[in-house]
Amino acid sequence: MELKDKLISELNSQYFPSKGTTLVVAVSGGVDSVVLLHILLLLSAHWDWEIIVAHFDHQLRKTSQRDAEFVQKLAKNLGLDYVSAKTNVSVLAKRERLTIEEAARKARYDFLQQVARRRRALIVTGHTADDQLETVVMNWLRGGGVRALAGMRDLDNNIWRPLLSITKTQIKEFVRQYQLTYREDETNQQTKFKRNLIRHKVMPTLRLVNPSLEQVLLRNAKVMASLADFVGQETARLYKKMAKSQKDAIWLDLKKLNQLPEFLRNEVILFTIRQLQGHQQDIKKIHLDEVQKIINSAEGKAWKQLPGQLFVSNRYGKIGFSRYRPKFLNR
Repeated sequence: MELKDKLISELNSQYFPSKGTTLVVAVSGGVDSVVLLHILLLLSAHWDWEIIVAHFDHQLRKTSQRDAEFVQKLAKNLGLDYVSAKTNVSVLAKRERLTIEEAARKARYDFLQQVARRRRALIVTGHTADDQLETVVMNWLRGGGVRALAGMRDLDNNIWRPLLSITKTQIKEFVRQYQLTYREDETNQQTKFKRNLIRHKVMPTLRLVNPSLEQVLLRNAKVMASLADFVGQETARLYKKMAKSQKDAIWLDLKKLNQLPEFLRNEVILFTIRQLQGHQQDIKKIHLDEVQKIINSAEGKAWKQLPGQLFVSNRYGKIGFSRYRPKFLNR
């Protein structure tokens, strides 16, 4: 079996968009996204997908403009639509009080979601099995819950990750066999970034402890994914019983929330945050502990600002989550 057929057969076990679906493919110019684009093109001959190449320039490197030019030329040569945007991520990080990695992710996905809404499309990213392993380890080290330890899903709302079962070794073999060109990001070697530190330092050390690390972590992630599905259904049921939504705010009944075990209480809190801002990317265990302190505090006496410009406060027997500073705090 040819490599392309092997890769496609592995993709076939995952979710597949229906015929005629519009795909917004995130292409950085790096090896993973270039291979992703070519595989999708091979598949679209049968599935009749409309492919849009989307590139985001974070303006973090002097060579980033060349990446954009490379991707634009690639899209043109393949006869595909091309859209792009750029943001000074360093400025965004300072303004939003985020790390560079957090700000880059936020800006990139905001752009992709805008394009997807405008074109009524599915977002496609080039995350691989190696990225999945790094994500699971990162989430474990930061104290993530069941959902975090499940890693990335092949389909998460309107984001499709078809390469999650494909390894970096397979990606590089595809490049070699089809003589594809791509851009190298020199910052991928810099261990000042957390993911790079995990990739270049932590993972090699863990492999010394267990040479079968990849199989173990991916197997555990699948178990956690099944558990996360069950917990997610139960959390949604509990949320409906105690939540009341207002414009830019959600209030939870404190009495009902406090009746839950700590694990489920935290899951309901995380679910609420996802409902409000679409993700829980920056929320760690320490933030959940801070929310619990507010739950236990005297009414109206405590509030806290969480990452992502979220405010939490205790009022009228309810705990409120808001995207803006509550008005009563200004009195």
